[in-house]
Amino acid sequence: VNNTFGERRPYLVIRDFEAERHIQNRPADDEDQEPQRSRVKGSWKKDFHVSPFNSRKGSYSLLASDPLGPEMEGFRGIDITINLSSSKGHPKLVARLFSEGDALEPDSMSLFQKTKFVLGWFWVGFVTFPRIVKEAAVLFFKRGLHVWYRPEPLRESMGRLADNIEKQLEDAFRQYLRHLVQQSPSPITVRYIPSGVVGAAEYIFSSSSVTGSSTTAESVEIKVLTPVFYSRFVHYAHDFEAVFSELAESSTLWVDKPELLPKIFLKKASPPLHASTPFDFLCFQLIKSLRSRPEKIERPLTSADQVSSSSQGLDIRDFRMSSMDAFVIGQGNTTLKKSYRAAVLRLFFADRIAFGNTDLLGMMELGARVGASWVLASLINQAIRRFS
Repeated sequence: VNNTFGERRPYLVIRDFEAERHIQNRPADDEDQEPQRSRVKGSWKKDFHVSPFNSRKGSYSLLASDPLGPEMEGFRGIDITINLSSSKGHPKLVARLFSEGDALEPDSMSLFQKTKFVLGWFWVGFVTFPRIVKEAAVLFFKRGLHVWYRPEPLRESMGRLADNIEKQLEDAFRQYLRHLVQQSPSPITVRYIPSGVVGAAEYIFSSSSVTGSSTTAESVEIKVLTPVFYSRFVHYAHDFEAVFSELAESSTLWVDKPELLPKIFLKKASPPLHASTPFDFLCFQLIKSLRSRPEKIERPLTSADQVSSSSQGLDIRDFRMSSMDAFVIGQGNTTLKKSYRAAVLRLFFADRIAFGNTDLLGMMELGARVGASWVLASLINQAIRRFS
């Protein structure tokens, strides 16, 4: 199941083969009657946000016919019915997907038939999203339905794809996590599962004390549920606070054994580091000045609820810079240092002047460049006229 936010949730429905054998072995009443098709039937709890007009509660039930038959004799058509029920068991929505007519074989189609097919269906993809927006506007303004704000995905779901800034921060966070695990004095193994990075696999990090030690290493799994975790993590000045806040409050992170996190993120304060160049010093001092703790992800359930006003206290703790900043500065990897400081500064500037939207910040940059180019061109034109 996909939603419009780019998130996905896979469901696996198991076929009841014993019931299918019973159906197939049942004699038909009429010799000319087509044998009854096998059906796949299942139901499961709803735990994925799909529509803004429905909560994440409820359940699905599915009834599908086998499109290939018992011996895969050939295509018999698609017939799938999905029912959505509320948390109280009341039916809310029925959707059916079925095929009409004979199946088309692309290999046997002529060029004219292929062209006719493409011209008859290519427009569907372009009008799908505008139609969704139109119907949503009707439901909200005309029908007065409440809007359920999108919650962060659960562990079983797949988060959206990361944007460019989140990809850069994920790379830095992965290297930083590997460094923390390797420096841990306790024998521990971490299984890290990133989010939103195409082609990224699971990573296994082990502390240096695991090698050559007879003590059994403890294992912990850290799974990032949404790429927004990476952009939120750099807002914190303290790792321990960041991990537990994102785990317990904002739910952007999942850990199977939270009690082992202090062995990774709780450490002594690192000595002050000096930037290798004056430019690095200025950039990371600016990052330190702009850094502020992110607000907890807490939205009202529906548009009818009121947002609770939460006051955020002033952080009076003394710190030079975040541990992740210090790690990046201490690395000899120039590419990592450049991408990290550019991503963090862009993110923090967007928080200050673009409502936290980096795309809007990019549009503002484009407008500033166009304006500066126009002013420069005007000055050059005036200078040419004076000397001509």
